[in-house]
Parts: sequence; structure tokens; C-alpha cells
Amino acid sequence: MPVKDRPIVDEDGGTRRPVSLVAVIFFVAVVFFVPGSQLVWELASGERLQEFDIFFQRPSLSNIKLYEDVLAQSSRVADIVRPGVQWLQLYTLRQGNEKVVVGRDGFLFYRPGIAYSTGPGFRSKYALDAAQAKHPDPLPAILDFHSQLKELNIDLVIVPVPTKAQIYPEKLNPSYDLSLGPPINVHQPEFFAELEKNGIPVIDLAGALWNAKSAGDAVYMPLDTHWTPRGMSIFAAALADELKKRYEWLGEPEKKYAASPLSVTNHGDLYDLLKLPASSPLFPEYTCTVEQVEDEESGEWALSDPDAPIVLLGDSFANVFSVGAMKWGDHAGLGQHLMLHLGRPVHVIAVNGGAPTVTRRNLSRSGNVSRKKLVVWEFVTRELIDPASEWEPVQVTGVKQAVSQNPVKMEARVIAVSRPPRPGEDPYAHCVTFSRYKVLSVLSGEYEGDELLAVQWVMRNFKLLPAAKFRPGDVHRMVLVPFRPDIHPDLQQSKETDDTGDLTHQPYWVVEMKE
Repeated sequence: MPVKDRPIVDEDGGTRRPVSLVAVIFFVAVVFFVPGSQLVWELASGERLQEFDIFFQRPSLSNIKLYEDVLAQSSRVADIVRPGVQWLQLYTLRQGNEKVVVGRDGFLFYRPGIAYSTGPGFRSKYALDAAQAKHPDPLPAILDFHSQLKELNIDLVIVPVPTKAQIYPEKLNPSYDLSLGPPINVHQPEFFAELEKNGIPVIDLAGALWNAKSAGDAVYMPLDTHWTPRGMSIFAAALADELKKRYEWLGEPEKKYAASPLSVTNHGDLYDLLKLPASSPLFPEYTCTVEQVEDEESGEWALSDPDAPIVLLGDSFANVFSVGAMKWGDHAGLGQHLMLHLGRPVHVIAVNGGAPTVTRRNLSRSGNVSRKKLVVWEFVTRELIDPASEWEPVQVTGVKQAVSQNPVKMEARVIAVSRPPRPGEDPYAHCVTFSRYKVLSVLSGEYEGDELLAVQWVMRNFKLLPAAKFRPGDVHRMVLVPFRPDIHPDLQQSKETDDTGDLTHQPYWVVEMKE
């Protein structure tokens, strides 16, 4: 029976006992086979034995976890076995994996997105999550950000995006009563009310997407975390209408934009997270039409404008259809469609998985905060309940800018590193990391100061890179250029990890490194 025709089952049962028994025996065999085969492979090929790395690290839970992740992701045998195991688990047990839940009618769901609607009130979780996150409660960070912007005469608007599980609960539970509307976390109404009470408007457009779905429009893609181009367009139009109602100065358009269709075919990020064999026929590709936006007068693409008075802070819901590397087309995302419906340029600062904190950091590092009039802060609702979101306070002004935009070569010693991601813990295949350095010597170029904030790749295509193993005390020789996310389009598709707490120094991008 095709997967798309199977109803969702409880993940702790629903499968016949003989099938379950055979699957369990197979999986146990794989657990022992993979590491043993990897060891034999390394011995036979003369490669360095990765299993011994743990003995050369300071004993700690974080180092042990990092060792496990690096070893698992670098295992050649696991790379060969993993797709087949996942296919068997999906076909026989109707189960996804740690992050993906299999729904009805060919729908896949991101497990953390389901937790927002089905879990406990997210504000009651903060005490429990305090051990996992330094800043699990979003309210202080949002209030502090609002206060800083208010001092600069800048308005702030909060724009939550519902998860796919909120808009399509019937694809998870066929008995869900659709007359109830989108399922929400029990603490959402009081939280949004508290923001409004503190003078922060919340534009909640879940109803617009729900109504569009009820009218027959597909508003979220079946095998992807994100909305369809149609769902995004409905959201952008409704958001622009709300903004024009609230702010008179947005009433008259300044520019004319035009949209043109482009057909795109792909599976989706949730399908990619399953890591199925390339020839797997279980899920068909999805084809949609994106509407690419261009400046009607110049004929050029509608690009993010760093000098625009409106700034959109967002996550992957803003990047999808805008960043080509996400495989759903480009120049057709939320920022571009906001320009189309407002008739005005927009400064887009969007980072996959980075809306809670990283986008505010990048706004601060842009150096032009004081020239803004309106900040539209978009984030998916699941961020409110995820302890990994880290709603940190961020100082939005005062970052020291680079002396020169030219490359600089230096030798520096690591002071602090950021925790690397766990490959597969979210749908983002790529990640950059921030590290603090003590400058030992400037070999060429210009640089002022005795500390450096460096940015480089730590994960590509779900594979951890050497930066994941950096430790304080390591000495590196590097060629760097000032880091500007808005002129590094290939970075917009990526997640960022930054545990340095450094909002004083202008970050530098590592072009070349030698240890």
C-alpha cells in the first residue's frame, strides 16, 4: 500500500507483531554491524582510527556528544546503510525518524512543529528548560528589543507564522474537528495579549491561511516544512494590508513591482531529512509555481535594500522561494512579495532557524539601525516552545565597524567557540559558526583591536567540518574579509551558531585557514 494512502499510526504501535519483531532484529544487527565494519574499513585502508579521538579530548559531556556526532556523520559504512534502514523503517513500521513524522495523504511533518500545538503551555516549560537554555523565555528579549527600538523612534510589529501541523491537523489526526480552527498552544492567547499590552502589535494571520485551505488552496507543501507559494502570497498580501492600516505613511506606494511565474519541482526539506535511497518511489516530487518579483521600471530583480526604512527580520519562511539553494526558486519569497504589495523596498534580514536572536544580531551589525522606521519581525510559532531557540537580549547599536573592506591576513588564538549543530537536528543542511580569537599578529592588511570575531562553515550538507573540533587555545593563520550576510547570498540558506556573546566587534568571514 503506498505511503500516501496510509493513515498516521501511533508511533508506539499499530504494526503487526511479526513485522515489528523482524524489524527489531534487523535494527539491532545494524547497530552492531555499522561500527564494527567502520573499524575494519579504517584498519584496511590505513586511515586514522576515529574511535581513538575521544582519548585526546578533555572529558566532558559536550565533548563526548560532539565526538559521537562527528563519528556518526563521518562513518562511510553508515552512509551506505542509513538510507536502506530508513526506507525499511518507513515502509514496515510507517515511521519517520527523530525529526520527521509521517502523516496522511503523503504529508510529512516536522516533529518540533507538532509539539507547539500538542505540548503543554509553552510558558510553563521555561522553568523546566532553564537547564537546557540560557534564555528560553521569549518575552524579556522581545520587550527589550521593543524598548531599544522605541528610543530610536522605530516601530516593531510581531508576525508569527503557524506551523504546518497547525494548518493541517487533519493530516495527523483524521478525527480533528475542523470547526475549531487551527490548534494553538494553550499559552499563545495570553502571550500575544501581553505583547499588545506592552505596545507591541501582533499580526496573527493563521486565520488567513486556514480560510484559504478551507477554500481549496494548498497552503503548505506536503514534503516540506514551509508554505506553498500560494500560501506565502496570501500571507504577504494580508500582512501588507494590515501594515498599511496601521501606518499611514505606507498608504502610497513608492515603486512599481511586477511578478512573473516560474515552475519549480522538488521533494522538500522533510523528505531530505529522511535520507531515503535516491531511487525510493515512496514519495513523488511536488511541482509548484513561484512568482518572481522584479522592479517594473528597471526590470531588475527586487533585491533586499539595506537603506530601506522597513526591515523584515525572518527565518526560513522568509527565505524559501527567495534563496535558490533551498531548491524552491529565487526572488519570490516573503520579502519580495511584501515589496510587491507595499510598493516599497524592504531590507530583508532572514536566517534559517535564526529569527529569535541571529537576525537581531545581524541588524545590529548592519550599522544602519537608526535609519529604520519599521521592523517587521517574522518567526514560526514553534520557536516559542523550543529551548534551543535562545531568545537572547541583543544590543541593536554600537557594533564597531571594519576599518577596511579589503582582505586581512593574521595569526590568532581561539578564545571561545560556539556549540556546533547536530547534523539532522533540523531541516537546515548548512551552518556557519562564530568564534572569538586573540589576535597574535597581523601579517597583511589593516585590522584594529586585539580580538577578532570570525565566521566560517561548520557544516555543509549535514556533514560537520573541521571547525566543529576547534577548541580554546588552538592557533590559526587566516585570511579574512568583513562579514556581510546581505552580500553573501549563499549564506542566507544556512543556520548560524553564535555562543560568543560578542556584539562589539564586526565579524570577519574566513576565506582561508591554516592550523
